[in-house]
Amino acid sequence: MMTRKHPLRAAFFIALTIALTAGWFNAEVAFAGSCCGSSSKAVSRDDHRHDNHRQHQQAHRHTEPEPPFRAPHGGQLARTTWNYFEVVYGPQEARIYVYDMFRFPKSARGIQGQVFMRVRSNGGEYRYPVQYIPVERGHDYLAARVDLTRVHDGDMDVYFDLTGLQNADAPTARFANVFMRPAVAESGHVVGRLPQTNERFTQPARSNVRYQAPQIVVSEATAADDTAIRAQGVCPVMNQPLGSHGRPTKIVINGRSLFVCCAGCIDKVKANPDVYLAQVRG
Repeated sequence: MMTRKHPLRAAFFIALTIALTAGWFNAEVAFAGSCCGSSSKAVSRDDHRHDNHRQHQQAHRHTEPEPPFRAPHGGQLARTTWNYFEVVYGPQEARIYVYDMFRFPKSARGIQGQVFMRVRSNGGEYRYPVQYIPVERGHDYLAARVDLTRVHDGDMDVYFDLTGLQNADAPTARFANVFMRPAVAESGHVVGRLPQTNERFTQPARSNVRYQAPQIVVSEATAADDTAIRAQGVCPVMNQPLGSHGRPTKIVINGRSLFVCCAGCIDKVKANPDVYLAQVRG
């Protein structure tokens, strides 16, 4: 009897061992799957939080205000669709520097236009053309030659009408400001009411508008000019030493003197007086 029951008992223990082993293995797999699922969900939630943070940062960057654009030359800034313009008023001229929409300097070469000035205290209106002024180093500019020594800050509205800009969609630009010297402009103090850009151009009256051409006087240089000749050194037209073609010729432009090497340079200076004055002044 014992010998018959032994195989049955052995078989029973073998089956029980297999069943317990299979149950333990399934439990381990289920536990591992549960852990992996929890970890995946945790990572998913963490990624979601990071995505929300990134989206918040991007949205914040889009809503941040544009940093202020400080006028590099201490003038007044005007903005159009495609450009910034900086106007700097000096004693004898109004300069216009051009920047692109990203605030990088642009050359003013090829730009033409006019500047309209209206004095508030007496109602006088004046018009001056702008000329391109090249420079060897730095930022070139446009200039309107006008005596501004007697104009008070805030007493004149100035309107600019420019053409020939290097913008296919907007080759023209109009803007306006109030006359202020650089020190006043840099202080941020607003002087009087700012004019509307199109206000001047809708008024047809031209009865008291005048154009002031530069006054040019040509004469032979004298001994009293020797110091100035040595200081200038080179003819701005021919780029040759003064005196290499005989006695230099003196040209006075609105009270400012320059010297050329010969009479053949006179007409070129008359055609572009501001260009050659700028070269002499450096």
